[in-house]
Amino acid sequence: MKKRQKIAMSLVSASLVFGLLPSGKWGLPISHAAATSWSLDAMHLIQAHQAGYTGKNVKIAIIGSEEQGKTAFDILSGDGSGFAGAAPGANIELIKVDGSGASTVQDVISGINQAVNNDMDIIYIGVMSDTGAPDYEAALRDAYNKGLLIVAPAGDEGTADGTGDNITYPAKYGQYVIAVGSVDAQMRRADSSSTGAELDFVAPGVNIETTTIVSGTLAAAAHVAGLLAVLKELHPTATSSQLQSELQRTAQNLGDPGPDPLYGFGFVSYTDDAAPDNIGNLNILDVTDSTARLSWTKPQQSDFSHVNIYNGADSVATGVSDATYELVGLSPDTDYSFTLKAVDNMGNESTGTNIKFRTASVRDNVPPMEVANLAVAAKGQDFIELKWDNPTDADFARNNIYKNGEMHNQTDKNSALITGLTPNTEYSFQVVTEDITGNRSQGSSITVMTDRVSAPSDTIPPADVTELAVTGQTTDTLDITFKLPADADFDRAVVFVDDREAGSTKQPSFRITGLTADKAYTIKVTAVDTSGNSSNGKTITGRTSATAPAAPDPSVTETSNLQVAETTTSTIKVSWTKSPDAAWTSLYLDGRWITDASGETYTFTGLAANTTYEITAKTKRTDGVTSPGIKVTAKTQAQTTTPSDSASNTYEVRNLEISDKSKYWLEIKYNIPSQSERVRIYVDDEYIGTTRNGTYKIDDLESGTRYDIRVTTVDKNGKESKGVKVSGRTGTSSSSDDDTSSSLSERVRELQRAKKKVAKAEGSLNRSDWRDAQDTVEDLPDGLNKEALLARLGRIRKEVFPGETVSNGNYSSGSGATTNTVSSKSEIIILTLDSTQALVNNNVVRIPQMPLVKNGVTLLPLRFVGETAGYRVAYTHTSKKITLSQPLEGRVVQLGVGEKQMTVSNGNGINNYTKPIEQPPIIVNSYTLVPLRVVGEASGYQVDYNPATRTITLTK
Repeated sequence: MKKRQKIAMSLVSASLVFGLLPSGKWGLPISHAAATSWSLDAMHLIQAHQAGYTGKNVKIAIIGSEEQGKTAFDILSGDGSGFAGAAPGANIELIKVDGSGASTVQDVISGINQAVNNDMDIIYIGVMSDTGAPDYEAALRDAYNKGLLIVAPAGDEGTADGTGDNITYPAKYGQYVIAVGSVDAQMRRADSSSTGAELDFVAPGVNIETTTIVSGTLAAAAHVAGLLAVLKELHPTATSSQLQSELQRTAQNLGDPGPDPLYGFGFVSYTDDAAPDNIGNLNILDVTDSTARLSWTKPQQSDFSHVNIYNGADSVATGVSDATYELVGLSPDTDYSFTLKAVDNMGNESTGTNIKFRTASVRDNVPPMEVANLAVAAKGQDFIELKWDNPTDADFARNNIYKNGEMHNQTDKNSALITGLTPNTEYSFQVVTEDITGNRSQGSSITVMTDRVSAPSDTIPPADVTELAVTGQTTDTLDITFKLPADADFDRAVVFVDDREAGSTKQPSFRITGLTADKAYTIKVTAVDTSGNSSNGKTITGRTSATAPAAPDPSVTETSNLQVAETTTSTIKVSWTKSPDAAWTSLYLDGRWITDASGETYTFTGLAANTTYEITAKTKRTDGVTSPGIKVTAKTQAQTTTPSDSASNTYEVRNLEISDKSKYWLEIKYNIPSQSERVRIYVDDEYIGTTRNGTYKIDDLESGTRYDIRVTTVDKNGKESKGVKVSGRTGTSSSSDDDTSSSLSERVRELQRAKKKVAKAEGSLNRSDWRDAQDTVEDLPDGLNKEALLARLGRIRKEVFPGETVSNGNYSSGSGATTNTVSSKSEIIILTLDSTQALVNNNVVRIPQMPLVKNGVTLLPLRFVGETAGYRVAYTHTSKKITLSQPLEGRVVQLGVGEKQMTVSNGNGINNYTKPIEQPPIIVNSYTLVPLRVVGEASGYQVDYNPATRTITLTK
């Protein structure tokens, strides 16, 4: 039987029974005054983090004792007390191998195999020994061949003069393992750092300050593992060999040329030698005979540092961090050319942007002409857009826009959009022109009032039509009649034929045209109110005739005595004497069939005030043959204002209280009086919604914020009470413990808390529980199984929110945002205004919020359309920012609630742009809606709108 090899572990050393290593080589506390946080700066990892590279989604396995694991974990992820960590975004798995004080080589091998099976990217082995084993080497070879990067300390068995071959195992397996030695802040090799031909690199390993102060190759190897995680994120498709080659290419040689036994290839660090983007929108402002002011926009890269300015090859200014610079000491009437180059944190310069101009010969003191035709282009409740004609002066530079006497912004365009205004408020604007030498005109003024706040939206659907019947048919038409609902806010009836909208009417009848002879059709009629709410609908089946109806027959006796009996602003009542030949009297309004009446009076409803209509009455026999008809004209009355019922509503809800809350929502409950039809909810005097329930959940609130909530009742006459108030405060994020040394324990507690809430959501499938769990998981730092918990929430989302389209898995998120999973792309999406039904690839689905029209702009539910089109949709509560990202195409679209612009970024960095949009995104019933054209441009879908059927079609 093969003898088992054992490894003895202690706080400060690791040794093989058959090859004991001296102790005291790593992890020993030293004087705090001697330690400095120098390692991350020396390796340029701070610049990598500022550029957004922290090792995100890279998986690192740490194999070692508890103390080894803690030291490596703190160096990789940060200790929470000032040391940022080499790869704070990485996902780290700790594989402990010495639970009772001693462990076998097989324990380490098992840890390697576990890392392979768990699809780790990098293995860090903290256990060091002076002897190897065949099965140990085989396990390392297998992991290496499967593409894993393996990092290990070279050992702390070195001599002060650097002589001898004393690399420890597993680092001595140089063909599979990256062996790391130790240097101090002056790039001097640590006396104890092991040397030998297998040494690959050196890294910071002297006086590293985390939760303790450590020295040795164990700490140096942890820095290299973190650097590899950053490079893996930066180059996600690179192989292990390519990443090692990148380390060799960028290593700083510290010893003899080429690899040597003391330093290997040299000191490793993050190297970014890619030039940054050029500045944008470079303009020349305020040119005089001796000065000129330059302005520009900075590149968007997070590692952008400053701008250097050149005149030809001569440096004019360096380290310019502002977006403007004034050139002085120029000569009058002289041509100049300057080049501005962006510089990143690594010192890389962009190719440069050039600008040319000529200084003035004589100071100009004449102001430019005023703008002409200053007028309002558009306005709403919270915005005003002005337009004008710019002056024709050759030296015109810009317009200065003042709002109520204060400077608002500058533009050289002929329009300006002013947002963030208060509804129903008068504003004074002044447009002052300015030339290139700074001369300003007196200004042109205009006074504008913003629109009033529209009445609160009603979300209660009307009652259905009744007495639906098929009353006539031809080979290509079906006539239906029905009784309209009595709701005061009823607007129209919408007719569907085989689930497709055929049209709408305000009359109690409708003729369906364009049908096929001798065919059965399913007819559905829904009622729609003035707020766009739709009833469930009534359904009936009708069949067209097999043969065409006979033409009107002059021999059929006409109806007689057709006359107007009564008119109002919206109705016309007519009467007649029925023909002896008549089974019915067919009535037409402006040539459109309305109904077949069996009596001798009929009232046309839903008409426009002060409008003339032509009414035709035809005798209709039982065989369907009609007379040519007789006609009469009638005019509805003009609109007049009548006194409203002055009786007030004094009934209020009782027992109003906050029943539940989270960081982003509050739930209220109350008792509704029997005299009330429904209640309305207001938050900080802003209307939120209407309900007939005794509870209401208020979403999309700010964390840790107090809100005043008012609940009013509405009686059967539409009268609204004054309301009852209650105040409530949303929850806040849990605070960390004062003891910074317990940050790791706090993370574990946060993780356990998140796991419990996810388990609760999985058991209840309750929306409130699901959102509470999502908020808690989102607050977790990267790593700590965060992605796994989000994936669990993603898997149950379809059951919790059955109206949404989601994929199986692939659930991910950025911190602080509410994020949905990415659904697969759909080839065709069809939505209908004022309808919660949609067609996705010809499959009927229900959507949580119907499309609607605001200020003449069609708005669509963003989350449903975005996810159905294959985008990941994220909403940040605090900033009210919306981000749509398409991982496969690298396309990102950003919008903001209430902001009239969108930003589109492409993965290749080409054709990125920002542009205005006609209507800002809004929130309705806790759902975000965006303009139709924005959805088309953002998703790449072709967008078509059919006004006849009121349908929106998106086609890929």
